[in-house]
Amino acid sequence: MGTLIFAVVGQDIEGFIASAVITDEAGERSQATRALGFFPTEMEARQFAIEYAKAEIGRCALMRLTG
Repeated sequence: MGTLIFAVVGQDIEGFIASAVITDEAGERSQATRALGFFPTEMEARQFAIEYAKAEIGRCALMRLTG
């Protein structure tokens, strides 16, 4: 869909914190998510961030089509 997803994972005493940055291919527009939650492993946090970003991209595309 012409976007890049960067999963951002940090570690806290509660576990791994997931967030994501969504950027268009040209790097001109970016959108960052808030912290998406805590996860027991880095891989789970990263996967959740990617899936969340994909859903957000789909939601925004749908809004452009209907709006």
